Amino acid sequence: MADGIKAEIDTRGLKRKLDRIEKNQVGAMGRVLLVAAHDVRTEAARSLVGGSKSGVIRKVTKAGKTHQASAPGEAPASDTGSLLRSLFAELRQGGKRPEAIVGTDIAYGPWLEFGTKNMEARPWLEPAFKRRLATIKRLIDDAFRKANRGA
Repeated sequence: MADGIKAEIDTRGLKRKLDRIEKNQVGAMGRVLLVAAHDVRTEAARSLVGGSKSGVIRKVTKAGKTHQASAPGEAPASDTGSLLRSLFAELRQGGKRPEAIVGTDIAYGPWLEFGTKNMEARPWLEPAFKRRLATIKRLIDDAFRKANRGA
């Protein structure tokens, strides 16, 4: 019987490097997702207070103060500022993967976004996300590259 070649490969160094890459990526993703979430929140806030609205004009007070409502398909017009003040952006750690949440805790926020059986939608959050999507993708790509380079 001929002597064979016996080789042993020590993979501990490779495992340490892969673990370091994963840790760097998770940390980088958490940071970039939080930045992206705040960016979307800011964009959503801009849509609530900015831009002209083309809906119905209503008399609001006895003093004659009026409110220009938004038309269906437009971001809601801000009247009291409650929706605007309620906007939040936060990072949540879901297992090994971080996730960013942008939204409101006001009950009528989803009604405005998606509409109801009595009111057409006045989307404000999804359009803000879509307007910032190219920037978010670039931030994520850059973060992955930097995280991998650091390992």
